[in-house]
Amino acid sequence: MIAEFLSYLFHALCCPKYLREMGILQELIGVEARSGRLKHAWQEHLDFTKSVILDQASNSPRNKVMIIGAGLINDIPLKELSERFKQVVLVDLIFMQSTINQIKYFDNVSFLEIDISGNLKALYQAIQEFKISGSLQELNARINSLINFVPDFFMTDNELDLVISLNLLSQLPLCAEQWLIKQKIDFDFSCFYKSLIKNHLEYLKRLEANNKKIILISDTQKQILNSDNQLLAVESSIKDLNIPDYLSNAKSVKSWNWLLAPIGELDPKYQMRLNVDAFAI
Repeated sequence: MIAEFLSYLFHALCCPKYLREMGILQELIGVEARSGRLKHAWQEHLDFTKSVILDQASNSPRNKVMIIGAGLINDIPLKELSERFKQVVLVDLIFMQSTINQIKYFDNVSFLEIDISGNLKALYQAIQEFKISGSLQELNARINSLINFVPDFFMTDNELDLVISLNLLSQLPLCAEQWLIKQKIDFDFSCFYKSLIKNHLEYLKRLEANNKKIILISDTQKQILNSDNQLLAVESSIKDLNIPDYLSNAKSVKSWNWLLAPIGELDPKYQMRLNVDAFAI
Protein backbone atom coordinates (compact mmCIF):
# COMPACT_ATOMS: atom_id res chain seq x y z
CA MET A 1 0.00 0.00 0.00
CA ILE A 2 2.88 2.38 0.78
CA ALA A 3 4.41 1.69 -2.65
CA GLU A 4 1.06 2.41 -4.32
CA PHE A 5 0.67 5.64 -2.35
CA LEU A 6 4.15 6.83 -3.32
CA SER A 7 3.51 5.88 -6.95
CA TYR A 8 0.32 7.95 -6.90
CA LEU A 9 2.14 11.00 -5.53
CA PHE A 10 4.82 10.69 -8.22
CA HIS A 11 2.50 10.19 -11.19
CA ALA A 12 -0.04 12.78 -10.00
CA LEU A 13 2.52 15.50 -10.74
CA CYS A 14 2.09 15.05 -14.50
CA CYS A 15 -1.34 13.41 -14.69
CA PRO A 16 -4.22 15.62 -15.94
CA LYS A 17 -6.63 16.68 -13.21
CA TYR A 18 -9.66 14.98 -14.74
CA LEU A 19 -7.85 11.61 -14.82
CA ARG A 20 -6.90 11.99 -11.17
CA GLU A 21 -10.36 13.04 -10.02
CA MET A 22 -12.10 10.34 -12.05
CA GLY A 23 -9.95 7.72 -10.31
CA ILE A 24 -8.22 6.58 -13.49
CA LEU A 25 -4.67 7.11 -12.21
CA GLN A 26 -5.48 5.29 -8.99
CA GLU A 27 -7.02 2.40 -10.92
CA LEU A 28 -3.94 2.03 -13.14
CA ILE A 29 -1.68 1.93 -10.10
CA GLY A 30 -3.96 -0.75 -8.63
CA VAL A 31 -3.75 -2.78 -11.84
CA GLU A 32 0.05 -2.57 -11.75
CA ALA A 33 0.02 -3.92 -8.18
CA ARG A 34 -2.41 -6.73 -9.08
CA SER A 35 -0.39 -7.70 -12.15
CA GLY A 36 2.58 -8.38 -9.90
CA ARG A 37 0.54 -10.12 -7.22
CA LEU A 38 -1.38 -12.30 -9.70
CA LYS A 39 1.40 -12.92 -12.20
CA HIS A 40 0.95 -16.70 -12.13
CA ALA A 41 -2.86 -16.58 -12.49
CA TRP A 42 -2.65 -14.12 -15.38
CA GLN A 43 0.24 -15.74 -17.26
CA GLU A 44 -1.84 -17.93 -19.56
CA HIS A 45 -3.95 -14.94 -20.60
CA LEU A 46 -0.84 -12.87 -21.30
CA ASP A 47 0.68 -15.69 -23.36
CA PHE A 48 -2.49 -16.20 -25.42
CA THR A 49 -2.72 -12.45 -26.07
CA LYS A 50 0.87 -12.20 -27.27
CA SER A 51 0.45 -15.29 -29.44
CA VAL A 52 -2.63 -13.87 -31.20
CA ILE A 53 -0.91 -10.55 -31.82
CA LEU A 54 2.18 -12.16 -33.34
CA ASP A 55 0.16 -14.58 -35.44
CA GLN A 56 -2.10 -11.87 -36.90
CA ALA A 57 0.72 -9.33 -37.27
CA SER A 58 2.58 -11.76 -39.51
CA ASN A 59 0.01 -11.02 -42.25
CA SER A 60 0.36 -7.24 -42.00
CA PRO A 61 2.58 -4.81 -43.90
CA ARG A 62 5.58 -3.82 -41.80
CA ASN A 63 5.56 -0.05 -41.61
CA LYS A 64 3.70 1.04 -38.45
CA VAL A 65 1.66 -0.73 -35.78
CA MET A 66 -0.36 1.07 -33.10
CA ILE A 67 -1.55 -0.60 -29.89
CA ILE A 68 -4.54 1.10 -28.25
CA GLY A 69 -4.89 0.30 -24.55
CA ALA A 70 -1.21 -0.55 -24.23
CA GLY A 71 -1.34 -0.06 -20.46
CA LEU A 72 1.46 -1.82 -18.60
CA ILE A 73 2.62 -3.53 -21.86
CA ASN A 74 2.85 -6.91 -20.10
CA ASP A 75 0.47 -8.40 -22.70
CA ILE A 76 2.41 -6.99 -25.66
CA PRO A 77 5.24 -8.86 -27.45
CA LEU A 78 7.12 -5.57 -27.71
CA LYS A 79 10.52 -6.94 -28.74
CA GLU A 80 9.06 -8.99 -31.59
CA LEU A 81 6.87 -6.13 -32.83
CA SER A 82 9.79 -3.70 -32.75
CA GLU A 83 11.79 -6.13 -34.87
CA ARG A 84 8.99 -6.63 -37.38
CA PHE A 85 7.70 -3.06 -37.78
CA LYS A 86 9.53 0.14 -38.58
CA GLN A 87 7.44 1.99 -35.97
CA VAL A 88 5.54 0.83 -32.91
CA VAL A 89 3.20 3.34 -31.25
CA LEU A 90 1.68 2.64 -27.83
CA VAL A 91 -1.49 4.55 -26.91
CA ASP A 92 -3.22 4.92 -23.56
CA LEU A 93 -4.61 7.53 -21.20
CA ILE A 94 -1.45 7.56 -19.10
CA PHE A 95 1.69 5.46 -18.83
CA MET A 96 3.43 4.47 -15.64
CA GLN A 97 7.08 5.45 -15.31
CA SER A 98 8.01 1.77 -15.03
CA THR A 99 6.45 1.23 -18.47
CA ILE A 100 8.16 4.27 -19.97
CA ASN A 101 11.49 2.94 -18.71
CA GLN A 102 10.91 -0.32 -20.62
CA ILE A 103 9.93 1.52 -23.80
CA LYS A 104 13.21 3.46 -23.81
CA TYR A 105 15.11 0.30 -24.71
CA PHE A 106 13.55 0.32 -28.20
CA ASP A 107 14.55 3.06 -30.65
CA ASN A 108 11.48 2.60 -32.86
CA VAL A 109 8.89 2.42 -30.05
CA SER A 110 7.05 5.57 -28.91
CA PHE A 111 4.02 6.31 -26.74
CA LEU A 112 1.09 8.70 -26.85
CA GLU A 113 -1.03 9.65 -23.85
CA ILE A 114 -4.48 10.37 -25.27
CA ASP A 115 -8.08 9.43 -24.55
CA ILE A 116 -8.94 7.27 -27.53
CA SER A 117 -12.67 7.71 -26.84
CA GLY A 118 -12.29 11.50 -27.03
CA ASN A 119 -15.06 11.73 -24.43
CA LEU A 120 -13.77 11.50 -20.87
CA LYS A 121 -12.56 15.07 -20.46
CA ALA A 122 -15.79 16.38 -22.02
CA LEU A 123 -17.80 14.20 -19.61
CA TYR A 124 -15.82 15.53 -16.65
CA GLN A 125 -16.42 19.12 -17.76
CA ALA A 126 -20.14 18.47 -18.28
CA ILE A 127 -20.47 17.18 -14.73
CA GLN A 128 -18.56 20.15 -13.29
CA GLU A 129 -20.85 22.54 -15.16
CA PHE A 130 -23.92 20.65 -13.94
CA LYS A 131 -22.75 21.03 -10.34
CA ILE A 132 -22.82 24.79 -10.89
CA SER A 133 -25.99 25.15 -12.98
CA GLY A 134 -28.03 22.25 -11.67
CA SER A 135 -29.73 22.03 -15.06
CA LEU A 136 -30.62 18.45 -15.98
CA GLN A 137 -31.76 19.70 -19.39
CA GLU A 138 -28.30 21.07 -20.15
CA LEU A 139 -26.67 17.91 -18.83
CA ASN A 140 -28.94 15.77 -21.02
CA ALA A 141 -27.97 17.80 -24.09
CA ARG A 142 -24.27 17.46 -23.31
CA ILE A 143 -24.48 13.73 -22.71
CA ASN A 144 -26.47 13.20 -25.92
CA SER A 145 -23.78 15.01 -27.90
CA LEU A 146 -21.14 12.70 -26.40
CA ILE A 147 -23.19 9.58 -27.11
CA ASN A 148 -22.98 10.29 -30.84
CA PHE A 149 -19.29 11.19 -30.91
CA VAL A 150 -16.87 8.91 -32.78
CA PRO A 151 -13.22 10.10 -32.82
CA ASP A 152 -11.14 10.34 -35.99
CA PHE A 153 -7.63 9.86 -34.58
CA PHE A 154 -5.09 8.49 -37.10
CA MET A 155 -7.63 8.04 -39.90
CA THR A 156 -5.40 9.75 -42.45
CA ASP A 157 -2.10 8.26 -41.25
CA ASN A 158 -0.99 6.55 -44.44
CA GLU A 159 1.97 4.93 -42.69
CA LEU A 160 -0.26 3.10 -40.22
CA ASP A 161 -0.77 -0.53 -41.26
CA LEU A 162 -2.03 -2.33 -38.17
CA VAL A 163 -4.17 -1.19 -35.22
CA ILE A 164 -4.55 -3.39 -32.14
CA SER A 165 -7.31 -2.67 -29.63
CA LEU A 166 -5.93 -4.52 -26.64
CA ASN A 167 -8.04 -5.65 -23.68
CA LEU A 168 -9.65 -2.20 -23.78
CA LEU A 169 -13.23 -2.48 -25.04
CA SER A 170 -14.84 -3.62 -21.80
CA GLN A 171 -12.76 -1.17 -19.78
CA LEU A 172 -13.93 1.97 -21.58
CA PRO A 173 -17.04 2.62 -19.43
CA LEU A 174 -15.72 1.30 -16.09
CA CYS A 175 -13.92 4.28 -14.57
CA ALA A 176 -16.56 6.71 -15.85
CA GLU A 177 -19.29 4.51 -14.36
CA GLN A 178 -17.57 4.18 -10.99
CA TRP A 179 -16.89 7.91 -10.85
CA LEU A 180 -20.43 8.93 -11.85
CA ILE A 181 -21.96 6.65 -9.22
CA LYS A 182 -19.98 8.57 -6.60
CA GLN A 183 -21.36 11.88 -7.94
CA LYS A 184 -24.88 10.76 -6.93
CA ILE A 185 -26.59 12.56 -9.79
CA ASP A 186 -30.21 11.62 -10.50
CA PHE A 187 -29.61 10.91 -14.17
CA ASP A 188 -29.57 7.74 -16.28
CA PHE A 189 -26.10 7.44 -17.82
CA SER A 190 -26.58 3.89 -19.14
CA CYS A 191 -26.78 4.97 -22.80
CA PHE A 192 -23.53 6.88 -22.38
CA TYR A 193 -21.74 3.85 -20.94
CA LYS A 194 -22.92 1.66 -23.81
CA SER A 195 -21.96 4.33 -26.36
CA LEU A 196 -18.31 4.20 -25.25
CA ILE A 197 -18.21 0.59 -26.40
CA LYS A 198 -20.33 1.07 -29.53
CA ASN A 199 -18.36 4.11 -30.66
CA HIS A 200 -15.05 2.32 -30.20
CA LEU A 201 -16.29 -0.47 -32.46
CA GLU A 202 -17.43 2.16 -34.97
CA TYR A 203 -14.01 3.81 -34.70
CA LEU A 204 -12.27 0.51 -35.51
CA LYS A 205 -14.68 -0.01 -38.41
CA ARG A 206 -13.75 3.39 -39.84
CA LEU A 207 -10.05 2.64 -39.45
CA GLU A 208 -10.58 -0.59 -41.37
CA ALA A 209 -12.38 1.37 -44.09
CA ASN A 210 -9.23 3.51 -44.28
CA ASN A 211 -7.15 0.43 -45.13
CA LYS A 212 -5.88 -0.40 -41.64
CA LYS A 213 -5.73 -4.00 -40.54
CA ILE A 214 -7.43 -4.43 -37.14
CA ILE A 215 -6.89 -6.84 -34.25
CA LEU A 216 -9.47 -6.60 -31.45
CA ILE A 217 -8.88 -8.47 -28.20
CA SER A 218 -11.42 -8.05 -25.41
CA ASP A 219 -13.16 -9.89 -22.64
CA THR A 220 -16.82 -10.27 -23.53
CA GLN A 221 -18.19 -12.14 -20.53
CA LYS A 222 -17.70 -12.12 -16.74
CA GLN A 223 -18.15 -15.38 -14.86
CA ILE A 224 -18.41 -15.89 -11.08
CA LEU A 225 -17.33 -19.30 -9.78
CA ASN A 226 -17.05 -20.86 -6.33
CA SER A 227 -13.98 -22.57 -4.90
CA ASP A 228 -14.98 -25.84 -6.69
CA ASN A 229 -15.00 -24.01 -10.06
CA GLN A 230 -18.76 -24.29 -10.32
CA LEU A 231 -20.24 -21.54 -12.47
CA LEU A 232 -22.63 -19.42 -10.41
CA ALA A 233 -23.31 -16.33 -12.51
CA VAL A 234 -22.60 -14.99 -16.00
CA GLU A 235 -22.77 -11.38 -17.18
CA SER A 236 -21.83 -9.58 -20.36
CA SER A 237 -18.78 -7.38 -19.87
CA ILE A 238 -19.56 -5.29 -22.97
CA LYS A 239 -23.11 -4.17 -22.10
CA ASP A 240 -24.80 -7.05 -23.96
CA LEU A 241 -23.38 -5.92 -27.28
CA ASN A 242 -22.31 -8.43 -29.92
CA ILE A 243 -19.04 -7.49 -31.63
CA PRO A 244 -19.86 -9.02 -35.07
CA ASP A 245 -23.04 -6.92 -35.18
CA TYR A 246 -20.83 -3.82 -35.41
CA LEU A 247 -17.80 -5.27 -37.18
CA SER A 248 -19.33 -7.38 -39.91
CA ASN A 249 -15.95 -8.21 -41.43
CA ALA A 250 -14.51 -9.41 -38.12
CA LYS A 251 -13.28 -12.99 -38.00
CA SER A 252 -13.01 -14.75 -34.65
CA VAL A 253 -9.48 -16.14 -34.35
CA LYS A 254 -9.26 -17.37 -30.75
CA SER A 255 -11.11 -17.49 -27.41
CA TRP A 256 -9.85 -18.28 -23.94
CA ASN A 257 -10.54 -17.82 -20.23
CA TRP A 258 -8.67 -15.37 -18.01
CA LEU A 259 -8.69 -15.98 -14.26
CA LEU A 260 -8.85 -12.32 -13.33
CA ALA A 261 -9.43 -12.76 -9.60
CA PRO A 262 -8.64 -16.10 -7.94
CA ILE A 263 -10.14 -17.10 -4.60
CA GLY A 264 -9.15 -14.54 -1.98
CA GLU A 265 -8.45 -11.66 -4.37
CA LEU A 266 -11.95 -10.13 -4.35
CA ASP A 267 -13.73 -12.56 -2.04
CA PRO A 268 -12.67 -15.46 0.20
CA LYS A 269 -15.26 -17.82 -1.36
CA TYR A 270 -15.62 -16.73 -4.97
CA GLN A 271 -13.45 -16.09 -8.01
CA MET A 272 -13.96 -14.11 -11.22
CA ARG A 273 -13.09 -15.38 -14.66
CA LEU A 274 -13.34 -13.54 -17.96
CA ASN A 275 -14.02 -15.01 -21.36
CA VAL A 276 -11.72 -13.30 -23.86
CA ASP A 277 -12.30 -13.19 -27.60
CA ALA A 278 -9.87 -12.16 -30.32
CA PHE A 279 -11.00 -10.88 -33.72
CA ALA A 280 -9.12 -9.94 -36.87
CA ILE A 281 -10.41 -7.59 -39.55
